[in-house]
Amino acid sequence: MKPHRSRQSNIPRRPIGRSLIGIALGALSLSAVIGLTSSQNTTSGYIAKGHVSAQLTLKVPKYKFTSIALGGPAWRLSINEKTNTILVTDYGATMKFVDGASNRLSKTVYVPGSVPATPLNYRTYGSDVDETKNQYYIAVAQTNTAYQISPQYNYSSEKFGYDITFARSILVNPTNRKVWILGSSHMWRFHADTFSLEGMAGVPNADYRETVINRTNSQLYFTNSNTNNTVTVFDGLGMKVITTVTVGTAPRGLALDTTRNLLYVANSKSSSVSVIDTLTNTLVDTITVSANPIGVAVDSLRNKIFVTHHSNLGEFATAQSGTGSIDVIDGATRTIEDVISTPSDAGGTDIRVNQTTGIIYGIAGTDLYRIEPRA
Repeated sequence: MKPHRSRQSNIPRRPIGRSLIGIALGALSLSAVIGLTSSQNTTSGYIAKGHVSAQLTLKVPKYKFTSIALGGPAWRLSINEKTNTILVTDYGATMKFVDGASNRLSKTVYVPGSVPATPLNYRTYGSDVDETKNQYYIAVAQTNTAYQISPQYNYSSEKFGYDITFARSILVNPTNRKVWILGSSHMWRFHADTFSLEGMAGVPNADYRETVINRTNSQLYFTNSNTNNTVTVFDGLGMKVITTVTVGTAPRGLALDTTRNLLYVANSKSSSVSVIDTLTNTLVDTITVSANPIGVAVDSLRNKIFVTHHSNLGEFATAQSGTGSIDVIDGATRTIEDVISTPSDAGGTDIRVNQTTGIIYGIAGTDLYRIEPRA
């Protein structure tokens, strides 16, 4: 009997050596080059493989959003840059204080003697901040009153003892301790510490929407939206109108760049922003923006202008009627360099910039948006 032998495969066995691996890799001829470039809104990676190339786009937003719930409607805001606190008024009877460091609602205060159930019986409209004494000022249009609020004294309030018909706007200059209140037909000036009346002057075109003050020279600016589409320049010390400047249709928001002596005006019905030279009080440029601009803010350090939009241009614009975008204008070229979509696609009724931190704050519905530029 012949011994059993195992059957061998007909396929020859060849060991795979290092030389064969080297040949295979050489034939594959693979090379890759990776580099990063920055575009306007994104970061891109470029990958090359032989003769085939591909572009990878990594979307990195230029602005970081943080939504701060307010628990109720919001209308206007003011920023205390010294304490990093944001005051939000609701066009009703409520004032909300937000801590800018923790991004939390820290305190809710009501107009003295108000009934929160009927907020439109009060209408807190304008507000301003005295950072040197940590005091806030509010104008309450429906009750013809104005108040000074002091957080350091348990948010106690002091009332200006005059009947100021439809007190729509209030501005303070901490340097000379003066407060201006704009009513339906007059500008009033008070001393910030004694609350004594120092002067009063009639003003034309009493349908103004927004006001802003140059604290360097106490000049005031306010828009006349429904009559002749102008901005009034007012001498706060001499208590008289200096001039009016014709701008676009239905001007609303104002923002002052004291570094470059420029005033930006949002023209709500002509899709534009007017630029006024505050040294000569003349119109020097008009910038085309998205439809229904209503709020405007300036970052003087970066020379950027932020414009919010809203399709409801009435007294009380709600978030539901917003267009959900913010135009970013390059102040050097006066052109739109970016358009930011708000996270909830809600239009903003007001926007401000903390010049100390560079953080932008915008209002939309029941939220306060903290918008942080990325480095």
